[in-house]
Amino acid sequence: MVSLLTLLLAAAVSTAGTAAWTPSMPMPWTVADTAPLIESVEIADQPRQRTVALLIEDFGWDWQRLVAIHASRMAAPRGDDSAWKQAHRAAEKEARRIKELRASMAGASPYEAARTRARIKRREQSAETLRAAVVDARQRLHDRRNATDHTERLRAFQTDAAALHQELIENIRVILLDTELDDFESFTQRMVRRRRLEANWIEGEGLDLDALIISMRPPLSVAAVERIEPTLAAWRAEVDTAMDTRDAADAALAEASAERPVHAADIHAARLDASRAVRDCTLAYLAALQNAVDDERDDLYHTAMKRAFPRYFRPTDAMVAIRWCLDQEDIKDVRLAALLRQHEQRIGEARQRGFDTFLRQDGLGHLRSLGVASGIAAADQSIESTDRSTDEAVQAETQRALAMLRSIIGWEAVEDAVSRGRSTAR
Repeated sequence: MVSLLTLLLAAAVSTAGTAAWTPSMPMPWTVADTAPLIESVEIADQPRQRTVALLIEDFGWDWQRLVAIHASRMAAPRGDDSAWKQAHRAAEKEARRIKELRASMAGASPYEAARTRARIKRREQSAETLRAAVVDARQRLHDRRNATDHTERLRAFQTDAAALHQELIENIRVILLDTELDDFESFTQRMVRRRRLEANWIEGEGLDLDALIISMRPPLSVAAVERIEPTLAAWRAEVDTAMDTRDAADAALAEASAERPVHAADIHAARLDASRAVRDCTLAYLAALQNAVDDERDDLYHTAMKRAFPRYFRPTDAMVAIRWCLDQEDIKDVRLAALLRQHEQRIGEARQRGFDTFLRQDGLGHLRSLGVASGIAAADQSIESTDRSTDEAVQAETQRALAMLRSIIGWEAVEDAVSRGRSTAR
């Protein structure tokens, strides 16, 4: 049975207008959106602020009721399972009889043994026929349970969700001034994109470049923001298109899983490819953004990568201690500084090798957990082997670096360097 979550997300796919429930709105508004909305649209008076908060809160309650109603409607009927159970019992009976016949051959005369072998052969043929009947009966039961107008149910949810979302949008627009409508539209688009990005299968797929720019501290200069706006606009258009493809893959996956789950392997793989396309699009534009602000900031790329891929980009204790030591103006030992930089470079290279492999293989473990594709087990073992190899290489280099530091400046000084480095990085 396809999960209810998959069905509900697939139901968001629509060809309706921008005001209706579309692939760009797979998640409802929440109360957490209230304050950012008020700030972005610059709603200054408190009565309208309270009205917006109440509208979004009411939407949340209505959404929960809507999901509960449609969840009960999407529950497929149990159907009559007596046919496959009867065939299963008959197959089990034949298997027991074959076992008894084989046991009776011990000490039997050649004539009796030949007769018994012939009877076993007939029983085995009968058992095989019954096992095939079990599989067929179970498949027919599954088909009856899952062919009960899933498409109609999803469309019903889609229609009701579109109406609920449209009602919220119109109610908020009513209380806005004409000068605030454009800002409201821009905020809605950003929120929609963020929610779509959060529907991720793989690491890095949920990275939101708009949110990244807004959250940079200290903030980018006005000139830098204006300079990168064309790049951000191009990313928005391209990543939206990539997510449209991903939404279509979600819908195909829900339909295939409902009708015949055992044949959904290719569609799962296509869904994974769609996720990678979203992630790779964002990473390409992230690099372009960093190039655009290189003269002002050099931390944009690594700030984003630490959020998207913390395992590979957040510094280890050794890296923190090394960097803190190198940043001290009173480091006079040129050889020590060279060794520290060498260890820092080796740790970084080991992590980068692991990250490059991770990008190629990320998501295969997801398919492996679903058990839907041949060959995935071997790929998953390769992922685990690569992960261990990367971890071991980084760990070994880290331990060498820490050992060197401790031998030179002592244990307490190393711990102090890690603590100071972490505090400085915050």
